[in-house]
Amino acid sequence: MPMTYNEPTVPTYPASVVLPTAGDGVGSTSGAAPADPVWLKLQNGVAGARFQGYGGGIRRSIKCYASNAITVNPLGGVAVKVAGVWTALLDTTGTVFDPTAGGTVTLGISTRYWLYVTITAGALVYSISTTAPDSGRKYMTSDESQLYVSTFITNPDRSVVPYVQSDNRFDYYDTENQPSIKVLTNGAATLTATVTIGLPLPTQSHNASMRFSIGNNTGHAAVIYDFAGTVLATLADNGVIANYVNFHTALDTAHKFQYNVSNATYVIQGYVTGFNL
Repeated sequence: MPMTYNEPTVPTYPASVVLPTAGDGVGSTSGAAPADPVWLKLQNGVAGARFQGYGGGIRRSIKCYASNAITVNPLGGVAVKVAGVWTALLDTTGTVFDPTAGGTVTLGISTRYWLYVTITAGALVYSISTTAPDSGRKYMTSDESQLYVSTFITNPDRSVVPYVQSDNRFDYYDTENQPSIKVLTNGAATLTATVTIGLPLPTQSHNASMRFSIGNNTGHAAVIYDFAGTVLATLADNGVIANYVNFHTALDTAHKFQYNVSNATYVIQGYVTGFNL
């Protein structure tokens, strides 16, 4: 009589496959009875690979406009180690994750967090950590049970800086009202000054989208340079309204830029508005 094995919901990748020998039962392998037959282990592996390739592979699409709601759109195939065994689960529904756990978790002041997902009891479980992912941006450093999903920062009042994410592109929302992403306050250096970007730019990223502004007095200017001295942007006030400039650029490994103003009386402001990870 034929035996039917349905595709598992949470497949695991077999660490080894032992071929049966003559006389073994259908549900056993040589020296280990009863045990999963070879084809069941292979079916697990094929299902796991199919899950990971679903729709072209994992996709990170996130939006967060409130400190208690990070909306994670369906990831696709999540593969992590569970008790040392590579295990897969297909996410086709997504979730809304609350990093404050309903208010029971107090987020840190001006802190960068990383969002991870694992598989527990056949379900996806999300968590946050201050530990960054590995150099490949795949898993938490030294922990392949935690798949990297996203990253976010908090303001001095512990609120999450709102952002949207498409894979590894991040854009902050409502930038001029988020103190943690301001990198230059009342910049008044008439000689070229160096600024190092801190919290708003992860150490793993070496490019940034930035926004600068100057007031509305007439006849004054500011220049922003990269650390090699190349002009990235210029600002000039027109006496009517504030002047703004937005740009995206590569930065040196220390995340530095330079600037100067033509008159210290008329200062500039600077923000990081996004980055690629």
